[in-house]
Amino acid sequence: MNFNIRLGGGGGFGQQQFIQEPIFNQISMGFGINNNEYQTIVQSCKQAYMSRQLPYSQWAGKYIKSYLGGEWFVIVSNTLQKSYDFHITSVEGGDFLCFSLDNTLFQVVKVKGGW
Repeated sequence: MNFNIRLGGGGGFGQQQFIQEPIFNQISMGFGINNNEYQTIVQSCKQAYMSRQLPYSQWAGKYIKSYLGGEWFVIVSNTLQKSYDFHITSVEGGDFLCFSLDNTLFQVVKVKGGW
């Protein structure tokens, strides 16, 4: 469990704010995702998740697209939910990343390349 402490700012002098980082667990990653895309996808999803911007899939997708360009498919579910299934025929087998933040599963697929 990680805690960030911010002193001062916004709420008055010396005020402390504790922000708990979510527990990250990488599940799978295709060979078509490079390191820059990996970092950007994880940070974009974390940004939506930690800000509680619902629906997560919409906001994470917007962030990813704004940083990387291209088209992205984002599906978000609870890690305890095992009864989902999807398939996109136009996606190459390696253009995906799957990970969880706490109990929230993020599955991100590159549909059309960016930069």
